[in-house]
Amino acid sequence: MIALAGCGGDAGRGQEADRGAVLNGMRSTYAQYADSVEINASRRSQIDYMLECNKQGKDVVESVLSDNVITADEMNDVERQAVGCFARYGYKVNVDYWFAKGGGIGAGNEKTMPVGDPKVQDIQAECENGTGYNILVNAYYSAYYNPDDIDLDPYRFQCFVEHDLVDKSMSYDEFNRLRKESKNPYIGNPQSYGSPVHDVWFSCTSDPLHNISDSPLKKRDNAVQ
Repeated sequence: MIALAGCGGDAGRGQEADRGAVLNGMRSTYAQYADSVEINASRRSQIDYMLECNKQGKDVVESVLSDNVITADEMNDVERQAVGCFARYGYKVNVDYWFAKGGGIGAGNEKTMPVGDPKVQDIQAECENGTGYNILVNAYYSAYYNPDDIDLDPYRFQCFVEHDLVDKSMSYDEFNRLRKESKNPYIGNPQSYGSPVHDVWFSCTSDPLHNISDSPLKKRDNAVQ
């Protein structure tokens, strides 16, 4: 589950990285959402709390969530609004900043958008918070990846096994034991950006339910039909 930031939290972009590293964890496109998600009571409560702490973009967020659903069209529109806002200041997506695969603006160009620059921070606040984008994109991915707020760790392990990232004879308990002992439970080092299976590891880690067989999401969809 993607955690929604509380009061004092910063859901903005992360640290800068060189172009090669950035592209490994980032999207090359934006406003390409295809699925709508429901925002459950727990997530809505978190969002309402965040809006009490920071009212930037409150009208947009409340309008989108008036039916407790974020549609693909709504998410695409909000992301375009954020891109358009940055463009007014001369910043270009995939040149000066990048959208992360798991949602939000994940990294920026140190030369053009240094994190500590007060001007950049003000622009970020306007374009990411003022548009409602930060809250909505985090809520969207949280609901998309894990609509029922279940423990994802067993499914992450299942995904690792199914995609040959760990030995198929390894048990879930053994996997967790190795991790607790700070030992590498994987075959090779899929966490590394240089690994040819890094994208698979990333997908299993961030979104296991959409990347395994016999996913609880399939049972959920069948129950709804």
